Amino acid sequence: MITVGKYKIWFGDFHGQWNASVEELALLPAGLTYHGYDFSAFQTPEIFQELQKIIDDNRIDYKLFPGRECFYEWGHLTTTRLTAEIPAADSQNIEKVLEWFQNHTDWTILAHPYEFMIERMEELIDKKLLNAIELINGFIDTDRHLVKWYYEMQAKGKKIPIVSGLDIHTAHGSRRPSVLYNSNYKPEADIKLFRSNRTGVICELCDVDNIKNAISSCRTFIEIVDENKLIGPPEIVEYLEANGYWEAVTADLEQRRALATDSNLLLVGGQYEQFRWQHPIDEIHIAGEHIECSTDKLTHQVNIPLKFDKNIHYINMVSHKEGQQTVNALKIYHPLSVELIVADGSYRTVANITNMSNIELTDIVFEINCNGQTFHQSVPPLGVNRTTAITNHWKIAEPLRPTLFTATVTTPHISKTIEKYLVFVQCSYIDDVNNSAAWEQLPFIKMGGDFAEQVDHAFTLYWNGDDDLSAQIRMAWNENGLYFKLNIKDDVLMKSKTKLLMFGDSFQIGINPVGTDAVGNQSFYDIMMTRGTEEDEEKAYMERPVNMALEAPINQRTPLKGLYTGKVTEDGFEGLLTLPFHLLTPMQPTSGYRFGLYLIIFDNDGAGLKTSLQWPLSAVDILNQAWYIPYGGAWANIELG
Repeated sequence: MITVGKYKIWFGDFHGQWNASVEELALLPAGLTYHGYDFSAFQTPEIFQELQKIIDDNRIDYKLFPGRECFYEWGHLTTTRLTAEIPAADSQNIEKVLEWFQNHTDWTILAHPYEFMIERMEELIDKKLLNAIELINGFIDTDRHLVKWYYEMQAKGKKIPIVSGLDIHTAHGSRRPSVLYNSNYKPEADIKLFRSNRTGVICELCDVDNIKNAISSCRTFIEIVDENKLIGPPEIVEYLEANGYWEAVTADLEQRRALATDSNLLLVGGQYEQFRWQHPIDEIHIAGEHIECSTDKLTHQVNIPLKFDKNIHYINMVSHKEGQQTVNALKIYHPLSVELIVADGSYRTVANITNMSNIELTDIVFEINCNGQTFHQSVPPLGVNRTTAITNHWKIAEPLRPTLFTATVTTPHISKTIEKYLVFVQCSYIDDVNNSAAWEQLPFIKMGGDFAEQVDHAFTLYWNGDDDLSAQIRMAWNENGLYFKLNIKDDVLMKSKTKLLMFGDSFQIGINPVGTDAVGNQSFYDIMMTRGTEEDEEKAYMERPVNMALEAPINQRTPLKGLYTGKVTEDGFEGLLTLPFHLLTPMQPTSGYRFGLYLIIFDNDGAGLKTSLQWPLSAVDILNQAWYIPYGGAWANIELG
C-alpha cells in the first residue's frame, strides 16, 4: 500500500491464478510481493487453501480473496466468493447468465473480452450485469484494442470500471538458481507477467467490500510500469502524476526488497546452510517454521525443511524487521532423487536413484508396486552425487492406459515415496509417412469417454458414446520430424465463435522436448489444431512457452503452415501433423531420446464446448482445467524407438 496525497492505494491482481504444481507455489507469493502487490482475487479454488496456508504460516502481509474463473464461449468471468454452482458452460443467454452471477458472487468481471463482445460491453455495464472490464490481461500489447475502446468511452463521457490481471499459467523455475529474489535474479525470469501490470484500488481498507465500492465508483486505475503509464479516470491519473506517484512506488518497492539474502546455494532438504543478509533482521519464517535471529548479525544458520517428496520443489523464506518483509523463494532438492521411466517400450521400469545429500547413504531399501505386484530390493551404498538404476519387469494388461506405480526409497535417516502414472508405448520409427499400411501396423492411443481417467469434468457436460466423440492417435518419427496421425469420430463438426480454437472442434498436443521429471509444467511446446471445420484448410499453430492465456492473439503464435493436413470423413475427421525437429529444440532425432507428451480433444456440437478428453490422464487431481497438466503423472514419458 502507498499513499499519494489524499489517496490510499492498494495494488491487486483481479485474475489471480496458479495452474502449475503445488510444489512450485512458493514462486507466486515471492514474485507478487517483490512487485508490490497487496491482494489477489484468486481464481483457482482448488489451490486457494494451499496458498492461504503459505501466507498465514509465513506471516506474509498479503490478502487473498477466493474466486473462480468461469468459462463460456462468449467470455470468461472472474469472480469473488461464489456461492452456488454456476450455469452450464454451453449457456448462450449472456444476460441471463450474468444476472445469475450478480446474485451469487461479490463481483463479476469480464476477463480478456473477445473482440465480438466489445460492442456489448457498454450495454452490459449500463445494465449493471458486469461490475468491471478486465482491460489488461497480462501485457498491454495483447490488449491495446481494449484500451482504445476505454478511451473512446471516456470521450463519450462514460464511466467504465476497469481492472487488470496476470492470468499466470506456467512457471519456469526449474532452470533458475536456488535463492530468489534479488537484483541478480528477478521473479519475472520465472514468470514474465509479474511486472506486466497492477491494478491500483483507492480505498481505506483492503477487503472485498471496500474494493467492490471502489470498483463501482471508478476509483481504480491500471499501472503499466514498462511504459511509465497509468490508465484510468483522467482526474485520478492527473492527480497521481502531479503528486509524486512514481516516486512513492519506487520507495515502496525498495522497502519490500530490502531484506533479501545474498546467498546463492545449492539447497538440499534436511541440511543446514549459512545465509547472509544485506541488513540485520529480527526473525525468519521458512516454509512456515519460525526462526529467531540475532539482530546484530548478518549471517544465520538455517535448517532447510523438506516439505515435499518431489525431486525439486520450492519453499518460501520470509525475512522480517520492524514491519518490513522480504519474501524469497528457495529451490530445494530432495536428498534422494528418484526418476521412474519405462524402458525401451517393453513392460519394464527403470528407477534412477541419486544421492543428492552431502554424505554417503547406506542401508538403502527400494520398494515398488503396481496393481498388486511388489518388488523389494536392497541397494548398495550410494556415494554423494552417485546414481544407481533398478530395473523391474511387470505384467501390464492395458499398456496404453496410464498405470499407477508407487515407489519408496528408505535409508536410516531419509525416506521418499513417489507416485507416477506410466504408459508403455514407444514412438516408432517410420520410413514413409505416406505409407498407410505402415501406419496401420503401429499401436494407437484410444481416447474416449468410457475411460474415466480421460474425462475432464470442468469442460465435459455430456458424452454420448464413441460416435459422439472418440479418437485413435498414432505417433511416429524419422530423421525429418515427429508425426501424429489422427482418426477421430465426431457426429457434429463445429468451429468456435471465438479465435480460441479450444472452444471448437479441435485437438491439442503438448510436447516437453527434454522429457524431464523436473518440477511442474516448465516450458513446453503447445500445438493447437482445428479438425474438419475450416472452409479452406485446417489450422495449426504452436506457442512456446505457454506464458499467458491461450487467448493470446493469433499473430503472437507460430502458424504451422503446410505441416498439418486433414479432411472430413464419413464419421468424423482424419489428419496428419508433421513437426520438423528444428521446431522442437533441443529434441534430437535419435533412437532412445525421451520427451514428454499429452493429448487433448475438444468437442463443440454448436452451443459451446461440451466435451474434453485427455490422454494419458485428466488433470482433475490438481486443477479441473484441460490444458494444464500436473506434475503428478499426466505427462507421458515417451522414447523414440
